[in-house]
Amino acid sequence: MENVPDRDIVPIKATDLARFHIALDVETRCWRCGDPKWKLAGDTELSGPMLVMGRQDPDPSEYTIPVILLTCVRCGTMWMSAREIVTNWMETNPAKEGMDGQ
Repeated sequence: MENVPDRDIVPIKATDLARFHIALDVETRCWRCGDPKWKLAGDTELSGPMLVMGRQDPDPSEYTIPVILLTCVRCGTMWMSAREIVTNWMETNPAKEGMDGQ
């Protein structure tokens, strides 16, 4: 897998992720506790790579995978999604004017 520099990572807004989930009819309630609320794990931006779990190296950028990691606000269950799938969908389904939360 090719390492993607941060400047090349397509930003994904919360509204984009919500549009993606709605369009694909994804069940967004936590599968463990049923709570519908999630937060981005470790950051306030829906962008950037996450370290591959279990790998230790002096240069962690060599061991990253582009994912979106959400955590359930109630029980802490983690939900990981491949960024590439979401960004590919966003390219073919751009937000309509006024629907991007701005």
